[in-house]
Amino acid sequence: MRLPSKKLLIRYCIFVAGLFLMAIGIALSVRADMGISPISSLPYVLSLGMPISLGLLTIILHTGFLACEIIILKREFYLLSLLQIPVTIVFGMFIDVACLLCSWIVPQGYLMQWVVLIASCIILAIGICLQITPRVFVMASEGLMLAAFQKYNIPLERTKIAIDVTLVTLGIIYSFAAFSTLLGIREGTVASAVLIGLFVKQFKKPAERFVKRVTGNV
Repeated sequence: MRLPSKKLLIRYCIFVAGLFLMAIGIALSVRADMGISPISSLPYVLSLGMPISLGLLTIILHTGFLACEIIILKREFYLLSLLQIPVTIVFGMFIDVACLLCSWIVPQGYLMQWVVLIASCIILAIGICLQITPRVFVMASEGLMLAAFQKYNIPLERTKIAIDVTLVTLGIIYSFAAFSTLLGIREGTVASAVLIGLFVKQFKKPAERFVKRVTGNV
C-alpha cells in the first residue's frame, strides 16, 4: 500500500531526526574523549591530523561505502540507491553542527567521561532505531551490508564486524604513523561497540511502536 503523502512526510521527519540524534551521539563520544565508536574511528582519527572536519570525512567514508556497494552489485545496483549520497551529505553536516553544539561539554574526571560516553551510546542507539524504522532511506553503511548479503549471502552482523574492525585497524595505523601514539581509539571504542548494539536491541521495538502510532500503522 502506498503511503499517503502526509504520513510519508512524517516518516521522512522521523528519519531525519534519527540522523540528527546519531550525530549528537557521535559528538558526545568525541567530547567524552575515551575513544569514538568503531564506525567513526577512521574519520575521527584522520580529522585530528588533517584540516578537514569530522563531518566531511564521514561523507567521504560513506561515499566509499557506496562505491563498494556499486562494485559488489554491478548491474544489480539500483540507481535509486544513489539517494544514499544526499543522505550522507546531510548526515555529515549534522555531525559538524552537533560537534559545535556539544563543544561546551568538557567532562571533569574519568567517571564523568564514562557518563558522557554512555549518554552518547544511548542517544546514538535511539537515533539508529529512528533512522532505520521508517524504512524510507538506507544509509551507505547499511547499503554495503545489504549488498554483501544479497551477492554473497554474508550475514549482516558479520559484514558489520568486518567494517568496524577494518576502520579501527586503519585508524590505529594512521594514528601511529601520524602521531607516533594512539589517539581517538581507546577503551571507549570497545565499550561503544558493545553498548550501542545492546541499546539498539532495547529501543528497536519501542521505536517501531512509535512510528506505527504516528503514521497510523500503515
